[in-house]
Amino acid sequence: MPDIGLFELILIGAVAFLVLGPERLPEFFAQIGRAVRRARGWAAEIRQQINVETEPLRSPATEVRAEVQDIIDAGLSTAAAEASVAEKPAAEKPARRKPAARKPAASKAKSKDSGESKPAPRKRAPRKKAEPKPDSGKDA
Repeated sequence: MPDIGLFELILIGAVAFLVLGPERLPEFFAQIGRAVRRARGWAAEIRQQINVETEPLRSPATEVRAEVQDIIDAGLSTAAAEASVAEKPAAEKPARRKPAARKPAASKAKSKDSGESKPAPRKRAPRKKAEPKPDSGKDA
């Protein structure tokens, strides 16, 4: 399907208005609408006919797919049962506790506006001033 944006549609409408005029423009767009409706109907009929013709090919594939899924499900349920038996001794061990949450640091300053505490600003080391580069001895 062509990639037509809003600008292109507006441009087509303006050209059609200039060429056909305001009297014939509504009938022209009605004819285009009927043609598009017919084309969509034909496409739906073709799609339906293709589905009818390919059904004998799809039904065996669907049956095989269902059988494979049943085998996979049976294998997974067997593996899950074996895993639960293997995990039973591990379940008897006491569970580890999570470490307690740490309390916020004590070096918090009070906010002037709301009275809430916020972290104190970080202190930065002073920057070293860049030393001037020595001249290479060339005159400019």
